[in-house]
Amino acid sequence: DSEIRPILSDARLKPGAEKLISHLSQTGVPLAIASSSRRKNATIKMSRYGELFSCFNHMVFRDDEGVSEGKPSPDVFLKAIEEFEAEPKSENCLVFEDSTNGVLAAKTAGMEVVMVPESNNIVKSVPVIRSLEEFR
Repeated sequence: DSEIRPILSDARLKPGAEKLISHLSQTGVPLAIASSSRRKNATIKMSRYGELFSCFNHMVFRDDEGVSEGKPSPDVFLKAIEEFEAEPKSENCLVFEDSTNGVLAAKTAGMEVVMVPESNNIVKSVPVIRSLEEFR
């Protein structure tokens, strides 16, 4: 833990993330995080952006109760839907995902997906943007 903490606490947002999250929040779009990260590690990664992450209605992580498997299982996405006050239909949910396993998980959950890949590994069956700044 002591070795990874400095790396996690130095995590930066993807370009365009702050503007997109703020815009969606200000316009009343319900927001959630559904992550394959462990809650403890994700909390460290998000610590320098507390105000921004307070825009999310809730966050679900792979070690949360009710999540039995990580991605590509759809568990974290299905749990995120359940936690909204007015549970949306999965087909009305839009996921921004950076990994192939995450895209597969969101699609299995019945959600719409835009891939924002970290590498050249892309899923051709979904829209792909190289930066959140490109999303319109």
